[in-house]
Amino acid sequence: LHTRLALLMTIGLLVGGTILFLIFEYTNDASIGTFSFGDKVLASFFHAVTMRTAGFASLDYSTITPISMFMSVVTMFIGGSPGGTAGGMKTTTFAIVFIMIYNEIRGQSNVNLFNHTIPKNVVRQALIIFVALLTTLTVGTSLLLLFNPGTNPLFLLFEAVSALATVGVSANVTTSLDTPSLIVDMFLMFAGRIGPITLVDSLIRKNKAVKDIAYTKGSIIIG
Repeated sequence: LHTRLALLMTIGLLVGGTILFLIFEYTNDASIGTFSFGDKVLASFFHAVTMRTAGFASLDYSTITPISMFMSVVTMFIGGSPGGTAGGMKTTTFAIVFIMIYNEIRGQSNVNLFNHTIPKNVVRQALIIFVALLTTLTVGTSLLLLFNPGTNPLFLLFEAVSALATVGVSANVTTSLDTPSLIVDMFLMFAGRIGPITLVDSLIRKNKAVKDIAYTKGSIIIG
């Protein structure tokens, strides 16, 4: 089940990323607009692969269109699959969160996949990882925006998610960052490598024997 989901997500991200980048950059002479069609496809495929934590660059990312850069941010945030050195949220985690939201809209309480029901504790862990990474990215990007008010905000978001997902690419802003911004970058890379939950747990929790306490159920209106 895990292998099928990981392969399906990987193929979808590679094919989808290639097609979208090819469409958005097809007429952009600053990136691939002057390439032959074959080279455009190859460059688009290479971009789709490297945005998922490979760390290589065949283009100047400061010259791509804003929509291409934003799609790259999304791809980097999703990252690779579990069990490897890839960073990001992980393909399977993203799939579970996405299916959970889709099923919630449909009124389905269970997360079902390929005629299997995903355990609720796994769904909960996936949601926690998603929120933790998104929160870390939000804080990191906010600090970079605070320290660099004159820099393109999209470039700084690209910088932050590249660090958090341990991708290693930049829109040519890393060398212009001041010391506090570089410290933020380093923290994001460290948090992304070991996971923000593990990082916070190792820094804050002192007593590992935490009791799982349950009280009387309470209801809160949501939305």
